[in-house]
Amino acid sequence: MLQMQVAKSTVHSKLRWPHMLILLAILAIGAGLRFWGLTRENLWLDEYRTLYFSTARAQEGTSVFDAPLGVVLNPAPATDFVNAPPWWRIWTGMSNTVHPPLHQIVLRWWVDLFGDGDFSTRALSVVFDLAAAVVLFAILLRTQGVWPGIIAAGLLCFSCAHLDLSQETRSYTQLVFLGLLCCLGVVLIEEKGVSAARVVGLGLAVAATALTHYFSAGAMIALGIYALIRLRGDKRWAVLGALAAGILLVAIVWGPFFWAYRAQLGAQEGFLFLNGRSGPAVLFMQFLALPTVLVFRLLTWPYPKVLLSLAILAYLLPLVNLRRTRDSLLWWIWMMGTIGFVLSFDLVKHTRMVAFPRYVILASPAMYALLATPLPMRGWFRWVAPVTILFCALCYGVERAAAGPPYTPGFKYVANCIATMTDPREIIVFTKGTQYEPSNTYLGIRHYLSDWQHPVVFLKDGPPSEETMRLLRSQQRFWVVGQDAATEMPVNLPGQWRMDIFRPTGPVLMLWDVIPDNSPATSSDSTAPSR
Repeated sequence: MLQMQVAKSTVHSKLRWPHMLILLAILAIGAGLRFWGLTRENLWLDEYRTLYFSTARAQEGTSVFDAPLGVVLNPAPATDFVNAPPWWRIWTGMSNTVHPPLHQIVLRWWVDLFGDGDFSTRALSVVFDLAAAVVLFAILLRTQGVWPGIIAAGLLCFSCAHLDLSQETRSYTQLVFLGLLCCLGVVLIEEKGVSAARVVGLGLAVAATALTHYFSAGAMIALGIYALIRLRGDKRWAVLGALAAGILLVAIVWGPFFWAYRAQLGAQEGFLFLNGRSGPAVLFMQFLALPTVLVFRLLTWPYPKVLLSLAILAYLLPLVNLRRTRDSLLWWIWMMGTIGFVLSFDLVKHTRMVAFPRYVILASPAMYALLATPLPMRGWFRWVAPVTILFCALCYGVERAAAGPPYTPGFKYVANCIATMTDPREIIVFTKGTQYEPSNTYLGIRHYLSDWQHPVVFLKDGPPSEETMRLLRSQQRFWVVGQDAATEMPVNLPGQWRMDIFRPTGPVLMLWDVIPDNSPATSSDSTAPSR
């Protein structure tokens, strides 16, 4: 044991200023890749919802999701941060989401400091992601040496999966950062011994991670298994006690709300469900391919067999090398625990969440740490594989940054159309589509129109009320926004649809000018603004 502590101390003392310069260069490249094109695409649905929950306006019964259907709402529901309730009301306003509240609270603090623009809100995810790379480096510096730490931090900075998530106003980079803080707390207790500050810090990190995303449960289980296998004596009980205390704290402060909102956890989107008898087999293959997916972002199926084989090796090599690098045990258990929890959820619910990088992103630091571990051989040959993987990740990362973030529906474009073509007194009808509820479409467009004055109507499956129909017929014109408005809504709404005036803004959102049957046609020479 004394020799192991001396060895770890020696590894830690090897950090020199050239290493710091290399790490800073990697972080600078990672920041550049993330800020490059950060606002090239407007926000998408989940980002608007995240921002809305951060306003604390989503109280049950009064939120935009609970707005009455088929009636004219004037004034329209407020969705911005102006005169919004205080941040602590977020805690009681999470009934329409499947997430716990910590990220929304942190985002609210950030918005209060830097504003709610697309750049500033997405920048929070960038900060958490780069901070996660620093924490990953600090852990590996203490356990495996400076070069594995640098390579693993580089893989996180260059990973296409992390580039995607750091350019979204979501909770996933915060989840990775807090999860790594939990790992650092365990490593510090293992290396330096038990102290009140370390145990309390680990407990708070566990509670914060659990309050960021429910899929962190797999990581907490993994840390408990690691403590039982690796640690002895007071260290084992200190880690287990901190885990239990953190989970107990979450149960006390959030448990009643979790129980009240538990029905939301079973309400999954249709695209997440498996299709056909071959679903479980495809799910298993996607599980095997995760190491390459989380590094190179290969989202097309089937995956190349070569990369699939390399991914399988990423699972097996740590077991072969475990006797020589016992510090890899933490990462292997962490990887299997986080992915295994999501995979188990998929098998029970017949979903395919394991195929989406964001749901398994918490496993990515463990994969990067394992891929950064040198092979069990002498000489510089042992570094060929980690350096090659790092170089490939950089190439893919640069290519991804140059291509820009994934396409998002044109909420901002439609908002510009409404701002330039419509009169504030004209009614806007939001319809239900195959992907978007009317309230969600309204959130996205309202985000880019802070000075909203239009009356609105939300329609789902049924027609408007008779009073609303009479009001629409009395108008010279009104407007319809939706995904399937061009094919479904003429049955429910009166009027002549001026579908040739405005071109669709993408595969999801459309804005149509409607002239009621009982109103004289009005000419419009307006043209849609450039997107």
